[in-house]
Amino acid sequence: MNDTLEFNEIYQEVKGSWNDGRLRFSKQTVVYKNSKTGKVDSIPVPELTQAQWRRVCLGHGIKLCTSTGNIYKYDGFKDTDLEKISEYFKANYKVELIEKDMCVKGWNWGTAKFNGPLLSFEVNDSPAFEIPLASVSQCATGKNEVTVEFHQNDDTEVSLMEVRFYVPPTTGDEGSDPVEAFAQNILSKADVIQATGDAVCIFRELQCLTPRGRYDIRIYPTFLHLHGKTFDYKIPYTTVLRLFLLPHKDQRQMFFVDVMDVRNKLFAFAAKTKSRYQREINFVGAVMLRDEVERRFEGKLHKNMSGSLYEMVSRVMKALVNRKITVPGNFQGHSGAQCITCSYKASSGLLYPLERGFIYVHKPPVHLRFEEIACVNFARGTTTTRSFDFEIETKQGNQYTFSSIEREEYGKLFDFVNAKKLSIKNRGFKEKKGMKGNDDMYSDSDDDQHDAYLERMKEEGKIREEANDSDDSEGESDESFNPGEEDDEIAEEYDSKASASESSAEDGDSDGDRKKKPAKKAKFVKERKPRKKEKKVKDSSAPKRPMSAYMIWLNASRDRIKSENPGISITEISKKAGEMWKQLSKDKKESELKFKCDSDSTCKKLMLKPSSNGLLTGRCVNFNATQKTCEIKGWCPAEIDEIQPNPMMEVENFTIFIKNSIRFPRFNFTKGNFLPNINSTYIKKCNFDFESNMYCPIFKVGDVIGFAQQDFTTLAKKGGVIGIKIAWVCDLDKADDECKPAYSFTRLDAMSEKTTVSPGYNFRYAKYFKMENGTEYRTLLKAYAIRFDVLVNGDAGKFDMIPTLINMVAAFTSVGVGTVLCDIILLNFLKGADQYKAKKFEEVSDSHIQSNNSFYRTRDQSQHSIKTDEKFSNDSGAFSIGQYS
Repeated sequence: MNDTLEFNEIYQEVKGSWNDGRLRFSKQTVVYKNSKTGKVDSIPVPELTQAQWRRVCLGHGIKLCTSTGNIYKYDGFKDTDLEKISEYFKANYKVELIEKDMCVKGWNWGTAKFNGPLLSFEVNDSPAFEIPLASVSQCATGKNEVTVEFHQNDDTEVSLMEVRFYVPPTTGDEGSDPVEAFAQNILSKADVIQATGDAVCIFRELQCLTPRGRYDIRIYPTFLHLHGKTFDYKIPYTTVLRLFLLPHKDQRQMFFVDVMDVRNKLFAFAAKTKSRYQREINFVGAVMLRDEVERRFEGKLHKNMSGSLYEMVSRVMKALVNRKITVPGNFQGHSGAQCITCSYKASSGLLYPLERGFIYVHKPPVHLRFEEIACVNFARGTTTTRSFDFEIETKQGNQYTFSSIEREEYGKLFDFVNAKKLSIKNRGFKEKKGMKGNDDMYSDSDDDQHDAYLERMKEEGKIREEANDSDDSEGESDESFNPGEEDDEIAEEYDSKASASESSAEDGDSDGDRKKKPAKKAKFVKERKPRKKEKKVKDSSAPKRPMSAYMIWLNASRDRIKSENPGISITEISKKAGEMWKQLSKDKKESELKFKCDSDSTCKKLMLKPSSNGLLTGRCVNFNATQKTCEIKGWCPAEIDEIQPNPMMEVENFTIFIKNSIRFPRFNFTKGNFLPNINSTYIKKCNFDFESNMYCPIFKVGDVIGFAQQDFTTLAKKGGVIGIKIAWVCDLDKADDECKPAYSFTRLDAMSEKTTVSPGYNFRYAKYFKMENGTEYRTLLKAYAIRFDVLVNGDAGKFDMIPTLINMVAAFTSVGVGTVLCDIILLNFLKGADQYKAKKFEEVSDSHIQSNNSFYRTRDQSQHSIKTDEKFSNDSGAFSIGQYS
């Protein structure tokens, strides 16, 4: 038997999130390493007391209990792993692996048992579910209820918020409350963060970079409390994965970084390191005495300590969190610092190459371990040749780009990455043949951007050109090409008495000069009679011609055609098959012929094509008694587009409930189609109608399709999209009842009817299942549906005096009425109207009346006339209110 057992892709549940990792059983310890966070669970074998094998949602799982009260659960095992693990446990751990069945009855009543850090809810002595008490954030009690709330995990799409337990009252012991006893058992093991009592020590006004601001850091026995002016943060020590102490490039500051197990969040603190900046800290005497401090922290801390601020923070955090502090290793950049200045996203910061990873501070802090890095890439800067970019790709597919790194840092960083044996993405053909230097990638030309793949292709192209040149040198030279002789050779081809061409004769002259060929006379060539095609003789020993794609398809589909059409004759089968063959797509027809084979060598391996319905395995298997085909690994049955399902005609009588409203904030007016006088009785009986039931919110599917001038039977076969447009056009000067919705119906996918590929509205969805024996299968459904899109818009208006006056003034000005209005005002309503009138008009005198110049006659028969020598006035045509005598 092997000394160790190792399993990959084993999952551990952490606050509702499944994290994969690697589990290893050895003779001394059981070790599980989280692939995402790098956290390691180490279980000494002497502490192992119990092991259980259970059926869980991710296959099979194992539950390990220790003498210290800790419980570890790991899922993702296969059914075949039980025998192997059980024998290993008996031989090395002296512990029997017990198979434990879970209760799947679905009952919601049972017995709650507290087993160390777990709350087990059992039904008939079988566990139904278990709650890790470390995930509990709060516990509240009611009259007969206990509410358990949980910590939330940002990595999960769905999180369990709370669970309520009903605790029935007991009649035996009247002195104890069962609800309080149940809650106290939960709180004794729960991870409840409560700032009760005094802090162990406090750092006042400590500058924090992430989150930014100054915070009072209060150190409690189980968590760290950051108290700021705006926000408060509470960090349990159990979520801290790593601690870093990083020197700034200016040697005046230090970064203290706290990596948490919450989406790999990081907190970065900054502290100055000047010698005169000392700080003393005192552990609160009322909480812990001197002897108690030294005994609890094993001499790592003392009641009174003094020193630099970063040193005090580091020592306290190391002792409380019980984690080692990581500092930079032997890396030194071009400037002698242990970091590199660069930019990440839109912020500038520092990149620290460490012994086991990279860390970037400070906005945002990023920590990447070597074991989660897939490859790195050195890319040329996008804006200048004096810098380059350092790209890191993780195994999970994420990419981090650190840009604007000085060109001088390239050699140091490249040597560091090479020494750590990280995969370099752009190390190609050129480096293998011997590069002149690593700085060749940074040429002085700004026109060509460096591309490692392009450079490799260029080098390979040069080698191919050299190989082609060497092959061409062995053939004929260019002197054998005589363009003048080509036409003559073509003419001689149709000449019955033509002699051998000179191009085919050997030239005996040493100087290589050829004699000029004499011109030939033109000859008429008679048209040859077409020959009859000779009948081919059939060779009995020759192999048979391969079957066409249609015949291969027909042999495979004949039984299906018979089952779908009972009683069909042989001639009708061929006719039906021909119609179905015409409806097949081109890719489907080609696939029947392409995948025909004779041996495994004619089948391609691991090739995926859309028309193949799966992945080619590279094997040639029997298709039927006479034909072979390439084997395909895929889902069965394959999708068949020829099958036309029968639509649900009852959908035509279905109803749609549409409740809509419109609001015009400027006029503070709201109106909807659900009036206050509408009740449930009216809704049950009404159907929308343009005339009688305009405000009915119930729409019959058949009526809506009819309003859109569509046929339900045709639409139900392929599906479609119907648009329901509701327009509210309201004149707010009228009564509110006059504001009514206007409905219009149309088909939005009318153009899809003309397409041959997937007309109408349809979609596919599949459900996947896995049997206990490991066999996977699925159900593939293609649904045809009628979708309704409701579009609501509105337009409202109301009379306003100000825009009315503006429009009137603009109209009067445009027709010249302004001058007339001004003269009326000046002649009648102002104090100087007489003077303006004297200048505006000339007076009429009675002394110059002539009989032949009479104008009109008044009641007293006095006549008025205009003077004969009157000059033309500049009257604009205005009139004055009054009477001239």
